[in-house]
Parts: sequence; structure tokens; C-alpha cells
Amino acid sequence: MASKARADANENKRFPDGFRILQGEREYITYPERSSVRVWPSGDAYYYGGHWHSAVEILLCTKGEIIYETQTRGYHVTEGQILILPPDQYHAMTILENSYRYLFLFEPDVLNTMRDMPLLNELFASPLYLSEDPELQKQAAEILLKVADCYQAREQMWNMRCNAYFMELFVLICNHMTNTSKLKKSETSTAVDPELMNTVLTYITQNYREDITLEKVADFTGFSKFYFSRMFNSYTGCSFIDYLNHKRISVADYLLVHTNKPVTEVSTESGFGSIATFNRVFKSIHGCSPTRFRKIYGEY
Repeated sequence: MASKARADANENKRFPDGFRILQGEREYITYPERSSVRVWPSGDAYYYGGHWHSAVEILLCTKGEIIYETQTRGYHVTEGQILILPPDQYHAMTILENSYRYLFLFEPDVLNTMRDMPLLNELFASPLYLSEDPELQKQAAEILLKVADCYQAREQMWNMRCNAYFMELFVLICNHMTNTSKLKKSETSTAVDPELMNTVLTYITQNYREDITLEKVADFTGFSKFYFSRMFNSYTGCSFIDYLNHKRISVADYLLVHTNKPVTEVSTESGFGSIATFNRVFKSIHGCSPTRFRKIYGEY
């Protein structure tokens, strides 16, 4: 087993197209330019100490054994098996000698606009360990290896292609779990109209810079704010204000990384009414200030 001493060497480690940046137990994932996907194939034995990040993490073991420890249980992932960790899942990883794995990380923002979010929310409620169905594991591994090939080739629109493969993977898993009664079929306590909710999400995307409130959007749908709030939470898996804040912060992330606009201007363009609110929400999501975030990721 790789020694604990090797963990320290992995903090803030330089990779060919980015860094692994640790601040305490929070890891900031860096990605190639204009992408939200990273693929790390490796046969090196090492130990990653306990940490968490906003990205979805998928492990495909192609040889040997990799050990994951989460707050609730441990996983011994062996050849052909796959482990999917939801965002913000605390975990540690040990790659044993003579093992090989692919590690896939991607930001889940794109999933938030999917009309099948109730199924995806249940899928991401806890780590998903594909270890008992050889055919499912085989099909899932084939999709993930396509992601790895696409990532390496870096052909035109490669980031979108990688995300398309991730979508294919989750469709495969959701259908399998539904057919085997391991996932409920869109049963919610509040009836949800997918067409209406998709219109609401589009409205938020187009108007996030405005003074959007729960009451205004509820009026837009024709429902009371209380019924709409339950319906929105049932469909997206989060509250209206959390969804809106994450949308605004995702815009701020891009501006902080790819422009040199002042933080106050970034705050305004992201839809926040005050710099104080922007700083508070940003830190609650990222665990650091906008200025610190820019120092870590900024291009300027």
C-alpha cells in the first residue's frame, strides 16, 4: 500500500494541464481551457487523503484494486468495477501497487437543466457502486473509455462530446436501476409539469441578472409561491434560491477566471444586488472569497 507520506506530495501537485489544489479538506479542480471535464489515467500507487470537491468523481478500475473511504463506508473497487461519487462527498483514495485506473471528474451544472432531474437527484443521493452486474459494468466501462479517448484526442467540440457520453452513462444506469426496481419511477409528492419547469429554468437562465424572486417566478407560472416552491424543489432537488445562486455563481466563476474585471463588476454582472451578498454566497459555495478564487484559477 502506498504510504501516507506520499499524500503530502500530491497537495497542489502540477499535472500536464492543470493543478490539484488542496486547501484544508477542500479540493479545487482545475480543468483545461473552456472545459468542465478532466480525465486522469494512472498506474502509480499513491494515497489521496480525505477531501471533497464540487465535481462528480467517477472511478473505473481496469487492473488491481483501489480503496475508497467515505464518511459512511469503504469500497474495494477491483478490475471492471466502477464507483461514482456525488458532488461534495468526502472521501479518501488509495491506489495499490500493480493497479491501474481512470479517474473522471466533471462539474454537474449541465445536469441541472435536465427534465429528468428527479431521477438524477435520487441517483446522486449517495455513492453508486457498480459491482454486481457484469453486463452493466461492461457497458458503463465502454462509455467511460470513450470519454477518455475523446479527452485525449481533443478534437473539435471535445468537451461537449465528453459530457454527451456522461449523459449516455447516466441514462444507462437510470434505466437499469428503474428496470430492477432500485430507482423509483418519477414518483413525487407534488405533481410536476416538465414543460413548465423547463420554461422556468430557461427563464432563470435568461434573467438571472434581474431582481428575480420566488414570488415573481411563481406568478410567472400561475401557482402560489408555496406550491411552486415544493414543485421546484421536487423537480430540481434544491430550493429556488439555491438554484438561482448557483446559476449566478457559475457566471461569476467564468468572469473571475477568464476576465480581469473588478470583483464589484463581476458581482453586478452575475446578478447580485450587493458586493456583500455576492461575497457571502460565493464563500458558502466555494469555501473561499472571489479574490482568492481568481488567484487560484485566473488567467490574468
